[in-house]
Amino acid sequence: MKRLHRLLISILALFFITGCSFYEPNTSLMSPPKLPGTKAELKESLSKYIPNNADLLTPINSEKNNPIMLVDLDGDGKEEAIVFYQSTVKTELAKGIILKNNDGWEKVASIDGGGAVLVDLQFTDITNDNRKEIIAGFTYSEESTERGLLIYDIFSEETPKLLLDESYSHFLVDNFDEKEAQELILIKFDKGKFNTLLLYGQEKDTLVVRDRLELDPYINGYYNLISGKVSTTKNGIMLDASIGAHSATTYIIVVEENRLQNMYSQIAEKPLHDTFKIAAVKSEDINFDGILEYGTLIEPVLEKQLAYVDTPYITVYYQIGENDQTEIIDKLFIQYQLQYKISIPLHWPAIKINQSDDRKYTEILDAETNDVLFDVYVTNKYYDPNDEWTILAENNNFIYLSKSADEETENLFQLLNENE
Repeated sequence: MKRLHRLLISILALFFITGCSFYEPNTSLMSPPKLPGTKAELKESLSKYIPNNADLLTPINSEKNNPIMLVDLDGDGKEEAIVFYQSTVKTELAKGIILKNNDGWEKVASIDGGGAVLVDLQFTDITNDNRKEIIAGFTYSEESTERGLLIYDIFSEETPKLLLDESYSHFLVDNFDEKEAQELILIKFDKGKFNTLLLYGQEKDTLVVRDRLELDPYINGYYNLISGKVSTTKNGIMLDASIGAHSATTYIIVVEENRLQNMYSQIAEKPLHDTFKIAAVKSEDINFDGILEYGTLIEPVLEKQLAYVDTPYITVYYQIGENDQTEIIDKLFIQYQLQYKISIPLHWPAIKINQSDDRKYTEILDAETNDVLFDVYVTNKYYDPNDEWTILAENNNFIYLSKSADEETENLFQLLNENE
């Protein structure tokens, strides 16, 4: 579980005294210890409101490891401090406190969680009042599949007001109708039983269900969810789902006029298999134009049929345009083990991809002429440059070389980043 080790509040004081902070990047630890007044005041306030021996919590689904979140919730230009914690009594629910710095950190609200484990945490204005609500997901243990999503309005007349308390598996918040108010899509999934999408919007002082959509309950689960423009003209979400031992598909859900529509429904003109892929590919905005693409895998030209693990698949990204027509935006050959990818120009002819048994040498050829269009050789040994090879890139593990690359084609090669 992504939580800090049990911290005594007295030890918390020592951290601040030695200059370590829960809400500073690691690089700050390289600087000489300092104790700004606001941090000292925050430390003192925490010791007042958080019980001794409490665990400070960080959400499981977060890349940040800081249990103290600084966010301007009320839009006054000053950040509030939000902290979730659990006492040593593990049967008790997690709790949260919100502190505001008005010439000193003071508690403005406290909230009760919906479980002992903090899973998700977001801050967004879902009520369109120019103030951010706290969206927090809880469960009772890391192994549990039962989760509860709570949305708190901290600065309502009833402080705080609970706007939503619902079970969930995943959720997404976005401005789907391009109006001022954000909307919530909540997903409830239990394999073999239900796979339900619920669209929530604001009505008066609460959140109400505006629409619901049932999807196939027999998928294995979702491995990637993303919201935004799902076509050049429509907003919604793309849900990448695992459906077999290694195969996957993508649900493309349009949000329009408070309704959820499955663009690639099995009963629509375009069947679900249009987004089928032999292995998982994440939907994303691959060309950074503000429109999402979904991916599939295709085979290159093969001289003989290969096993799945030996097939050098090409990843193809599609964008949906006007009249729901699809267009290929990008093609890539991705070598995850050796940490690189090659962009395949759309004007290239049909290609073959040959690889050495150890996968360290790859060449892409014109399938008709067998001319080498691009090649890569990967080594971890010292390389003595000569006219035969061009160095494409280097990292801590490998040196990447090519015989065929020139000024026009060498930019087709890229190293994978940590998130790919």
